[in-house]
Amino acid sequence: MSLEIKNITFGYSPKQTVLADISFAVEENEFVSLAGPNGTGKTTLLKCMNRILRPQAGQIIFNGNDITGSRQQDIAKIMAYVPQYTNALRPMPVINAVMMGRLPHAQGEYSAKDREIVFSILQKMDIEKFAFRDIRQLSGGERQKVVIARALAQQPKVIILDEPTGNLDLKNQLHILKLIAGLCKTEKLAVIMSIHDLNLAAMFADKILMLKDTRIFTCGSPGNVITRENIASIYGVATAVTTEDGYKHVRLLK
Repeated sequence: MSLEIKNITFGYSPKQTVLADISFAVEENEFVSLAGPNGTGKTTLLKCMNRILRPQAGQIIFNGNDITGSRQQDIAKIMAYVPQYTNALRPMPVINAVMMGRLPHAQGEYSAKDREIVFSILQKMDIEKFAFRDIRQLSGGERQKVVIARALAQQPKVIILDEPTGNLDLKNQLHILKLIAGLCKTEKLAVIMSIHDLNLAAMFADKILMLKDTRIFTCGSPGNVITRENIASIYGVATAVTTEDGYKHVRLLK
């Protein structure tokens, strides 16, 4: 399985280019973290990949086939999207929220197979005890697990996550990223995730892609990408970068 992003260009107006000629690839079982300052187009890129936004130029190639012009329903069978915010979810039982992930596959109504898949995912994600609770009554970490479960119910080959740890405490940040990294391997997924915390990206990602000024600034392994020089160029701050427990570690300097 392979997903290739080729020469994606997007702007919200003719005078506002957000992404220019973005190209990279992600393979099965590969975890890619997308980094960069606020406003560099991380969320926009994820939405272009998933065709929530339509790029002005470029292609999305899946397993050698151009899916750029495919129907949203067909793309949803390949890619699942986990948005940045979960606080705006509508009131509904958890099981209904997860079942929505079967919509791209459902033929008018949910089948016994759809229900079987959803029940299996509830167990796998350890949220079956919340199945009939209103999703709004859950904690931030629990809601995030439900939204990831909904994405898994699509049975995608690629899962796209927009800052899934942004509003979580330290324990839940670690828990969610361990969960995503584990799913990447056990479910043979390609994972593309935007994240601000470079230390967490270094711990979990196979590859880090950094954006700057509408373009890819650098892309590679955490060991090669997370350097004082790159961080200074991207974020304009001084840091000390060390290797601890086998991972790059970034410490801000005053």
